Amino acid sequence: MNFFTYLVDPTINVLDPNNPIVGAGSLIMDTDGDANGAGVSVEQSPATFQGNYAIGLQFDAELGEEEDTVGQGFSDGVSTITGNSDLGFVGGNALALPTTVTFTADPNNPGRFTGTIFFGSSTPLDFVFYQASSTQLVTTGVDDTFVAVGSLIHQ
Repeated sequence: MNFFTYLVDPTINVLDPNNPIVGAGSLIMDTDGDANGAGVSVEQSPATFQGNYAIGLQFDAELGEEEDTVGQGFSDGVSTITGNSDLGFVGGNALALPTTVTFTADPNNPGRFTGTIFFGSSTPLDFVFYQASSTQLVTTGVDDTFVAVGSLIHQ
């Protein structure tokens, strides 16, 4: 895989430009002819994350359509985020779904967490979370049934 990386002024938060952070970041673009992708990198400074977080996720189910989720939840700073999410998909939406995120710190990799996300009474979905700072996390789905990416931003 080949990428272009565009360095960003360290005073600009590439995940949330309205909120400054300390540290560097960059924009990344895949340049392979047979692949398509873009993303960001941020300097990691793990810390406890506790309080209210906005949640944004994009799903591409293996056997279905894309689904997009936005929501909010309160993190206890230990193992759980609880709140509500709105789910949009082709042909409809589901509003105010009770949402629970569970997470466990990876003892060998500071700032990395494994966990699950439940929407309403759905089957839990497996995720990995990477904490960029006390106010920002990025996540990717590791479940066999879908591909997902997203972020959690402190409100």
